Amino acid sequence: MEGADLVRVDADVAYMTGANLKGANLTDAQFWEVVMKDVNLEGADLREAFVSKTDLRGANMWKADLRGADMAHAVLSDLDLRDTDLRGVDLTHANMRGVDLRDADLRGVELPIFLESADLRGANMEGMSLIGARLWHANLEGANLKFANLTSAYLSAANLQGADLQGARLTSHLDGADLSNANLSNANLSNANLWRALIHNTNLSGADLRNANTSGVDFSGNHPGVLSFSDIIPLLANLTNIDLTNIDQTSSTQTDTPPRLSITSYPIRFNGTDVTFADLRGADLSGAGLANINFTGADFRNAVLCGADLTGAALNNADLTGATIHQNQSRAQELIKLGAMPACR
Repeated sequence: MEGADLVRVDADVAYMTGANLKGANLTDAQFWEVVMKDVNLEGADLREAFVSKTDLRGANMWKADLRGADMAHAVLSDLDLRDTDLRGVDLTHANMRGVDLRDADLRGVELPIFLESADLRGANMEGMSLIGARLWHANLEGANLKFANLTSAYLSAANLQGADLQGARLTSHLDGADLSNANLSNANLSNANLWRALIHNTNLSGADLRNANTSGVDFSGNHPGVLSFSDIIPLLANLTNIDLTNIDQTSSTQTDTPPRLSITSYPIRFNGTDVTFADLRGADLSGAGLANINFTGADFRNAVLCGADLTGAALNNADLTGATIHQNQSRAQELIKLGAMPACR
């Protein structure tokens, strides 16, 4: 049936396993509860088709036109939907575990809540509502998620490398997620769980991290100056309910369950990061592990540095006027010459 004209065909409760419908015209077709395993639908026209509760496991739908199709409750697990036009498709409650949506256009799509292990590399999901979506281990590398709503989404161990999340709402579960090279500028990460997330060379300029759990997060950049770290420290320093006290960058003691509110039990690795000319005025960095960081020209005025480890940190032209330190902490005399006061108890 390759290339067949099947406009408005009605195939309710039928078995079409292994059928060859490559390039077929299936606009407005009715496939209610049809078994279509391993069907070849490459390049087929399924616009406005009704494919609800249909079993499409193993089907080839590469470059199929599915605009406006109703695929609610369909079984699409492990399906190849690369480069597919899915605009306006209803995928609510569809089973899409392991589906390959690389480079697919998903704008305006009603997606299911379960997208575990889905391959969404390069997918266009700009402005989408993904509230509560289960995206555990999903591959979102290079995906366009600008202004997407990921409130309460589960992105644990998801790969978001190079994804564009500019302006996205990410009050989500991002524990263990890989956000390397991602664009999170102006993203809303308030109350997000970032426990042990990888944030290498990530653009966090203007991001809202209020009340975020950043326990165990590795903010260190692979290439100095690329990571928007000068934005991160002021954000953390000025947040209510964020406490950097007693952070130990060398500690390796971890537990399997992250704390609910405290970020002080796990290491935040700032080691080797370049934060030249960072604005750290009034920041509370008590006990923080800040060794080997390039703080050249940084503004530490009135900052609290009680017990902070600044071993090997570059402080050329740094301003520590009014900053408070312990009289006997490492480099105390040098810090006093830069304007710090030994006022910590």
